[in-house]
Amino acid sequence: MPCTWRDTLWAARRDLHRHLCITARVFPKGDPAATPVQVPVRLHKRFGRVGDILGTSFEYAEVSEVQPALIVMAEDHTPARGDVFILGPGEGYRVEVVDPTDDITIRLHVVRMSEDEVVGYP
Repeated sequence: MPCTWRDTLWAARRDLHRHLCITARVFPKGDPAATPVQVPVRLHKRFGRVGDILGTSFEYAEVSEVQPALIVMAEDHTPARGDVFILGPGEGYRVEVVDPTDDITIRLHVVRMSEDEVVGYP
C-alpha cells in the first residue's frame, strides 16, 4: 500500500500507462538489422504552431502541424536519439529528442517516418 502522495501518484501513472500503452518494437539507432526490443509506449499527438516568434503579436506566417511524442516508463527502456519505434504496419517513429526523466516516465519527441522508410523494418 502506498505510504506517501508521491507513491500514490506514481502508482496511478503506472496504471494509466499499462492501460493505454501500445507495444512497440524498438530498433536501437535505427538499425533494421538489429534485434528489436519490445517496449510499451503511449503515443501523444498534438497540433502546434510553427514559425511564430514568441513574445510578439505581429502575426508572422505560421503553420500548424502534428507534433508526435512517445511516452515510455523509465524502468522499461532507456531510449536514445536515433532509435526507431515501430508501432504497427506502416507506422514508425524516429527519436529526435529525449527529454530528461520526469519521475518515472520519459517523453520522446519523435518524427513520423514515411511508409517507404518503414518498409525496411521487419
